[in-house]
Amino acid sequence: MVGINGTAGVDDRLMSTASVGTQIVAHYTDINALTYFHWWKDGEQRTMFEYPATRSGTTPDALVEAMHRVGIDTVNGTFSVTANLALAEEVTGIRITEDLLDNAVYTSSLIELPSEDWNSVVIDITDAHGERTHRELTREQAEHAWNQARAKDNQPIPLDAIARDEPGAS
Repeated sequence: MVGINGTAGVDDRLMSTASVGTQIVAHYTDINALTYFHWWKDGEQRTMFEYPATRSGTTPDALVEAMHRVGIDTVNGTFSVTANLALAEEVTGIRITEDLLDNAVYTSSLIELPSEDWNSVVIDITDAHGERTHRELTREQAEHAWNQARAKDNQPIPLDAIARDEPGAS
Protein backbone atom coordinates (compact mmCIF):
# COMPACT_ATOMS: atom_id res chain seq x y z
CA MET A 1 0.00 0.00 0.00
CA VAL A 2 1.37 3.39 -0.96
CA GLY A 3 -0.21 6.34 0.78
CA ILE A 4 1.02 9.87 0.28
CA ASN A 5 0.73 11.84 3.52
CA GLY A 6 -2.17 9.72 4.62
CA THR A 7 -2.81 7.72 7.74
CA ALA A 8 -5.06 4.97 6.37
CA GLY A 9 -2.19 2.45 6.46
CA VAL A 10 -1.58 3.06 10.14
CA ASP A 11 -5.20 3.27 11.28
CA ASP A 12 -6.11 0.22 13.37
CA ARG A 13 -9.80 0.51 12.53
CA LEU A 14 -9.17 0.42 8.77
CA MET A 15 -6.24 -1.99 8.54
CA SER A 16 -7.72 -4.64 10.82
CA THR A 17 -10.39 -5.10 8.15
CA ALA A 18 -8.32 -4.39 5.01
CA SER A 19 -5.59 -6.89 5.92
CA VAL A 20 -7.88 -9.91 6.43
CA GLY A 21 -6.62 -12.65 4.09
CA THR A 22 -3.51 -10.70 3.10
CA GLN A 23 -0.74 -8.56 4.53
CA ILE A 24 -0.11 -4.83 4.40
CA VAL A 25 3.08 -2.98 5.22
CA ALA A 26 2.89 0.72 5.95
CA HIS A 27 5.84 3.05 6.46
CA TYR A 28 4.67 6.43 7.68
CA THR A 29 6.55 9.64 8.39
CA ASP A 30 4.60 12.48 9.94
CA ILE A 31 5.08 16.24 9.74
CA ASN A 32 7.42 16.10 12.76
CA ALA A 33 9.66 13.53 11.00
CA LEU A 34 8.53 10.74 13.33
CA THR A 35 8.76 7.49 11.38
CA TYR A 36 6.58 4.44 11.94
CA PHE A 37 6.64 0.94 10.46
CA HIS A 38 3.47 -1.19 10.59
CA TRP A 39 3.02 -4.78 9.46
CA TRP A 40 -0.55 -6.05 9.27
CA LYS A 41 -1.48 -9.65 8.47
CA ASP A 42 -4.85 -11.37 8.57
CA GLY A 43 -6.54 -8.57 10.49
CA GLU A 44 -3.84 -8.17 13.13
CA GLN A 45 -1.15 -5.58 13.60
CA ARG A 46 1.69 -8.07 13.93
CA THR A 47 4.61 -5.66 14.36
CA MET A 48 4.78 -1.90 14.79
CA PHE A 49 7.60 0.38 15.80
CA GLU A 50 8.70 3.96 15.80
CA TYR A 51 12.04 3.05 17.35
CA PRO A 52 13.15 -0.49 16.44
CA ALA A 53 14.18 -1.32 20.02
CA THR A 54 10.60 -0.73 21.18
CA ARG A 55 8.24 -2.88 19.12
CA SER A 56 4.60 -3.74 19.70
CA GLY A 57 1.86 -5.75 18.06
CA THR A 58 0.64 -9.34 18.37
CA THR A 59 4.07 -10.65 17.26
CA PRO A 60 6.47 -7.77 18.00
CA ASP A 61 9.63 -9.87 17.47
CA ALA A 62 8.54 -11.72 14.32
CA LEU A 63 10.57 -9.43 12.04
CA VAL A 64 13.74 -9.16 14.16
CA GLU A 65 15.83 -11.41 11.89
CA ALA A 66 14.66 -9.55 8.79
CA MET A 67 15.36 -6.23 10.53
CA HIS A 68 18.95 -7.33 11.18
CA ARG A 69 19.39 -8.42 7.54
CA VAL A 70 18.49 -4.93 6.29
CA GLY A 71 20.65 -3.09 8.82
CA ILE A 72 18.11 -2.10 11.46
CA ASP A 73 19.65 -2.19 14.94
CA THR A 74 16.97 -3.60 17.23
CA VAL A 75 19.02 -3.01 20.37
CA ASN A 76 20.19 0.59 20.01
CA GLY A 77 17.34 1.57 17.74
CA THR A 78 19.32 2.90 14.77
CA PHE A 79 17.50 2.76 11.46
CA SER A 80 16.72 4.83 8.38
CA VAL A 81 13.88 5.31 5.95
CA THR A 82 15.93 3.29 3.45
CA ALA A 83 16.23 0.42 5.94
CA ASN A 84 12.49 0.55 6.66
CA LEU A 85 11.73 0.33 2.93
CA ALA A 86 14.19 -2.57 2.66
CA LEU A 87 12.30 -4.25 5.53
CA ALA A 88 9.04 -3.73 3.64
CA GLU A 89 10.67 -5.48 0.67
CA GLU A 90 11.83 -8.35 2.92
CA VAL A 91 8.29 -8.82 4.20
CA THR A 92 6.38 -8.41 0.93
CA GLY A 93 8.89 -9.24 -1.80
CA ILE A 94 8.08 -5.93 -3.50
CA ARG A 95 10.92 -3.44 -4.04
CA ILE A 96 9.84 0.19 -3.83
CA THR A 97 11.83 2.15 -6.41
CA GLU A 98 11.49 5.63 -7.84
CA ASP A 99 10.58 4.07 -11.18
CA LEU A 100 7.87 1.94 -9.56
CA LEU A 101 6.36 4.97 -7.84
CA ASP A 102 6.57 7.14 -10.99
CA ASN A 103 5.20 4.56 -13.43
CA ALA A 104 2.88 2.33 -11.44
CA VAL A 105 -0.80 2.14 -12.27
CA TYR A 106 -2.52 3.12 -9.04
CA THR A 107 -5.88 1.95 -7.85
CA SER A 108 -7.60 4.39 -5.58
CA SER A 109 -10.77 4.13 -3.62
CA LEU A 110 -12.97 5.98 -1.24
CA ILE A 111 -12.51 4.87 2.32
CA GLU A 112 -15.54 5.03 4.50
CA LEU A 113 -14.54 7.16 7.45
CA PRO A 114 -14.98 5.79 10.95
CA SER A 115 -18.15 6.82 12.71
CA GLU A 116 -16.25 8.82 15.32
CA ASP A 117 -16.60 12.60 15.19
CA TRP A 118 -14.32 14.55 12.89
CA ASN A 119 -14.51 18.12 11.64
CA SER A 120 -12.12 18.38 8.71
CA VAL A 121 -9.63 16.54 6.54
CA VAL A 122 -6.35 17.84 5.14
CA ILE A 123 -5.23 16.78 1.67
CA ASP A 124 -1.55 17.53 1.07
CA ILE A 125 0.00 15.90 -1.99
CA THR A 126 3.15 16.64 -3.96
CA ASP A 127 3.12 14.96 -7.35
CA ALA A 128 6.07 13.47 -9.25
CA HIS A 129 6.71 16.86 -10.87
CA GLY A 130 6.98 18.66 -7.54
CA GLU A 131 3.61 20.41 -7.79
CA ARG A 132 1.96 20.60 -4.38
CA THR A 133 -1.76 20.51 -3.68
CA HIS A 134 -2.82 21.43 -0.16
CA ARG A 135 -6.47 21.78 0.86
CA GLU A 136 -8.35 21.58 4.11
CA LEU A 137 -11.95 20.54 3.71
CA THR A 138 -14.67 20.73 6.29
CA ARG A 139 -16.70 17.63 7.03
CA GLU A 140 -19.63 19.20 5.18
CA GLN A 141 -17.49 19.83 2.08
CA ALA A 142 -16.12 16.27 2.11
CA GLU A 143 -19.57 14.71 2.55
CA HIS A 144 -20.95 16.93 -0.22
CA ALA A 145 -18.13 15.77 -2.54
CA TRP A 146 -18.74 12.10 -1.69
CA ASN A 147 -22.44 12.47 -2.40
CA GLN A 148 -21.61 14.26 -5.67
CA ALA A 149 -19.17 11.48 -6.68
CA ARG A 150 -21.73 8.78 -5.91
CA ALA A 151 -24.35 10.63 -7.94
CA LYS A 152 -21.92 10.72 -10.89
CA ASP A 153 -21.09 6.97 -10.78
CA ASN A 154 -18.11 7.54 -8.45
CA GLN A 155 -16.32 9.87 -10.85
CA PRO A 156 -13.58 11.96 -9.21
CA ILE A 157 -14.49 15.47 -8.13
CA PRO A 158 -11.68 18.07 -8.50
CA LEU A 159 -10.63 19.62 -5.18
CA ASP A 160 -11.29 23.14 -6.43
CA ALA A 161 -14.86 22.15 -7.32
CA ILE A 162 -15.51 20.89 -3.80
CA ALA A 163 -15.00 24.28 -2.17
CA ARG A 164 -16.75 26.08 -5.05
CA ASP A 165 -19.87 23.87 -5.02
CA GLU A 166 -20.32 23.58 -1.25
CA PRO A 167 -22.97 25.93 0.08
CA GLY A 168 -21.39 28.36 2.51
CA ALA A 169 -17.81 27.43 1.50
CA SER A 170 -15.28 30.19 1.25
